[in-house]
Amino acid sequence: AREKLTELLSKFVKTNKYKNKLLLQQAGMVPDRIYFVEQGIVRGYTYDTDTEKEKTISLWPGSSLIVDPNSFIHQLESDL
Repeated sequence: AREKLTELLSKFVKTNKYKNKLLLQQAGMVPDRIYFVEQGIVRGYTYDTDTEKEKTISLWPGSSLIVDPNSFIHQLESDL
């Protein structure tokens, strides 16, 4: 059963490597991917236009899934 699941998932899973500081998702986008952090850390942040500063709201270490579940499932614009 595990082999069949692995075979099925391999048809949908694609491995990509991303450079530092690449923007994966932003508010207003409809997410079309679920990200898995294999190695490194991904930072989630907001940007304050008044102070022109970033504020870290989340850190995802290796072996983490990154997705806005509600927006992904219902194909709605993300507010994250």
